[in-house]
Amino acid sequence: MSKQQKTSPPLGNLVLTFLAATASVATLAPEDRDPSGSSWTHIEWKGQSQSFNLTINPVDRRLESFEYNGAHHLDLDLSNVLEKHTNRIRWMLTMNQDSEEAFTRSGGVTFDHYNGQEDRRGAYGNVMARMGSLCTENDDSTNDCIPCLIEEGCSLTIQIDLCYMPNSDRRIFNVGVTQTDGAEYRLVCPEKSDPEPCELLDEWLIIGRSSSTVSLCIDE
Repeated sequence: MSKQQKTSPPLGNLVLTFLAATASVATLAPEDRDPSGSSWTHIEWKGQSQSFNLTINPVDRRLESFEYNGAHHLDLDLSNVLEKHTNRIRWMLTMNQDSEEAFTRSGGVTFDHYNGQEDRRGAYGNVMARMGSLCTENDDSTNDCIPCLIEEGCSLTIQIDLCYMPNSDRRIFNVGVTQTDGAEYRLVCPEKSDPEPCELLDEWLIIGRSSSTVSLCIDE
């Protein structure tokens, strides 16, 4: 299989491309679809605060089609967010470790792009955050990476709190493994080619809902 070199457009454009491609593929008849795989996964958002379980499977052969030797980062994106409340939104990542205190990291988000929607409260768009890089077997204790060895995989919990009451419009939460420049890993496997590379990539991240019990809001 020939190697593929990723380009490096802005992170927000990559997420938009991923979502648009997903929507386009969904409109095709099953017999017209070419199998595809992406290092992003998504789930529908409900309410003000949500908590998700994320499984990152061992990388194994999933990246054999790509020429990239840099760090792998864990990024999030949430659609249809009120721009003026961007600075209120908080996230927290938690990972349990054997015989050690749970690893926890938290932070805020940045407003990435306007989606064209407005109401009496203001303008809406997508917010994004880079939660950190994933550790590798070669990292030592001084590296400020998420202690999820990419070679072994792990399970994480990601909680996000909007810290404002959203409208009832549909929102999508996206999380993905990306390159340092924000490029996603994405493959399309044309008809009559081996679909396994796409299947492996698409099964790298698995997301599901969890219970949310902690408020992340910071008093203003």
